[in-house]
Amino acid sequence: MDFRFNNHPQVLEGPKVRSYLSYVLQSPSGYNIGSFCVADNKPRIFSQQEKQLLIELGEIAQELINSYPSYNITHSDCATLRLTDT
Repeated sequence: MDFRFNNHPQVLEGPKVRSYLSYVLQSPSGYNIGSFCVADNKPRIFSQQEKQLLIELGEIAQELINSYPSYNITHSDCATLRLTDT
């Protein structure tokens, strides 16, 4: 259990997430840009097979990101994207 999320709105309200597993996705320049994840509203322990499947799917998503040239963003690009994306 990760106690850092005890007071997170997605846990207390909304979908009431009880289980979460993720694979961090990065830009080709190494910045974290999101995650490939699964969540459940029931407590559970993910099996080793489920964890491995998520890793494999995350790696596929990462390969797709790396193959798309416009995702090669820099740190300064991230600030610009936040400002213009709203």
